[in-house]
Amino acid sequence: MAEPWAPSMTDVGARIPTKTRDQTQPGNDNPAGTFNDTTVPTADEVEPIVEGAVAQTRAAVASIPEALYGLANDAAAWRAAADIELAWPERNAQITDLYTTLDARAKLALQQLIDACDDAGTGADGGRPVYAFPEPVPWGDTYL
Repeated sequence: MAEPWAPSMTDVGARIPTKTRDQTQPGNDNPAGTFNDTTVPTADEVEPIVEGAVAQTRAAVASIPEALYGLANDAAAWRAAADIELAWPERNAQITDLYTTLDARAKLALQQLIDACDDAGTGADGGRPVYAFPEPVPWGDTYL
């Protein structure tokens, strides 16, 4: 079952519009804004990357409240965009800079989601209580 907050091809394409150009028409620089059969990568090639980004985002927190679906969508979309850029690089010297920038945006978006989920009590610990106990006194075992 897909997550209700999972990014669409359009959500991911909005972050890397140069990858959504129609490759069947030479000279066409107008981005479609989504992935399809005429883009490189195609929608079929992008789908597993988006699913992986959703899985990574989902694994970072125990539960995502409906109010935070937008943050979860954003985090997964940025992660997918960075991974797509790394998998299908433009052959130029700026690819490292572009991936680094996208990766930083993905990490920032994920951290914002984690922080918001922690504030909502549904973070990595699932909102379970965390207990702390003092160190035992050294003579404590003498009573046994």
